[in-house]
Amino acid sequence: MKSCPDELYHLDEVLRQYARLQLKSADISAELLKKGVPDRRLEAMPLLYTSLLSRHEMLLDSYLGKGAGLTKEQLNHAHRKSSALSSFSGQLASAGIPATLHHDDFHDANILVHLKGIHFIDWGEASIAHPFYSLLIMKRSLSYHLKLDSRDPALMRLTDLYLEMWEDYGSKMQLREAFTIAQKLAVINRCFTRNGILSGLSLQEQGEDFDTVAAWLKEWLTAAA
Repeated sequence: MKSCPDELYHLDEVLRQYARLQLKSADISAELLKKGVPDRRLEAMPLLYTSLLSRHEMLLDSYLGKGAGLTKEQLNHAHRKSSALSSFSGQLASAGIPATLHHDDFHDANILVHLKGIHFIDWGEASIAHPFYSLLIMKRSLSYHLKLDSRDPALMRLTDLYLEMWEDYGSKMQLREAFTIAQKLAVINRCFTRNGILSGLSLQEQGEDFDTVAAWLKEWLTAAA
């Protein structure tokens, strides 16, 4: 077994503090929604998905360019996967883990660690959603920068450390099962986030991010399979 990179041990307390923030925020999620934080709760997912696919002209190769967007076959596949979205959402809801503040761009560049403590910055893509979504970007960033396989034991250790903070909501096995489902839904949630940012912009204004909604949607089709 590979040893855990030193960079990952530095994240132990970061993840504990982030989970504490989420646990405390669960009590004020309704207030945050009233203040305008986007609603990505499980019960909102099907309607968000329908709204996303209604923009189908802007998701296709014919608009974004060949290979950048979806084929018509992929778009039809996406419509068929609405049932999978509802199924995953129902399974995850049954775990009873509360919706709370979710940072949808949670990685080391948005974490400040200094003598006065740990601060999380750049909440521009935040929402009220399932808390476990947050580790999607974190783990991918670590995997990329440290050249680790997504199933590397070092990354799995971080996942378990984070899940320990949620032990009031289930056993280790139950939390792992919920986490597995949440990582699938985190992909389509990421798609919703990018869509919310880019939908009001022209293709030229979107710049290098022009194909990110379609890219996440393609990934969702794989995750939903």
